[in-house]
Amino acid sequence: MKKVLSILLVLLIGSSLLASDKDDSWRSKHKRGFFRGGAGGFDVYMLPLQIDGINNELIGIDLEGFSDNIFLTGGGGWGYVGKGIRLGGLGAGGFVVSNGQPDVSGANAKEITLSLGFGGFTIEKAFHPFNNSEFYIGTMIGGGSATLDLVKWSGPVRWSEIWENGYSITSDTSFTNFNDYQTKLTSDFFTLLPTIGFRYNIFRWCAVGVNMGYIYCNVGQNGWKMERKRVSGVPDIDFSNVIYRFNVYFGG
Repeated sequence: MKKVLSILLVLLIGSSLLASDKDDSWRSKHKRGFFRGGAGGFDVYMLPLQIDGINNELIGIDLEGFSDNIFLTGGGGWGYVGKGIRLGGLGAGGFVVSNGQPDVSGANAKEITLSLGFGGFTIEKAFHPFNNSEFYIGTMIGGGSATLDLVKWSGPVRWSEIWENGYSITSDTSFTNFNDYQTKLTSDFFTLLPTIGFRYNIFRWCAVGVNMGYIYCNVGQNGWKMERKRVSGVPDIDFSNVIYRFNVYFGG
């Protein structure tokens, strides 16, 4: 029995050495250290906002316009289908807020939230000019949605006041609602996102990357709805712009 085990051990060591030699020979002739099968991970996007049609309305109700950039988070994944071409998908979403507290007693506080999300199918072509890295070009085809949440309230905004004035046993029964006005506007849109990017494998199974593209997502004037009812007279709002992306992917 010991003799059989010794023979098996020698065979295993020999085959491992041969495989190692073969792998080193292959690696000496080919670029290495990057994903070969598939990968998936996390993405962070920065999209500049140029939406005067919304910001003008905010200024008109004594609020500041939305910030110049919206940050979106999401994820994606892909798999190679041959000759450096890979198929997959991705999605992301984020929001920005503009709000104001009343300066005069009895005035209403206001808060407007813009949410943006998109996702779709991706196709990319990857190039590996160096070890542990890749350049790629591709595009995403899909859809997205924009949402505007509008809230105005005159009720308390402190934690203690909510419980004491609104729900305590001795509270005034006439105090019934914190939100005097609240509505939601939504619109769906088609999205096209051509991109170019670079990715570097820190480890064989983990890589970080940067990406730049241009996202097309024009929101049609007739596409906005409030509580499933169409809204007329909406100004032209276009979220299309250059978009930047940082990602961490894992794969093999």
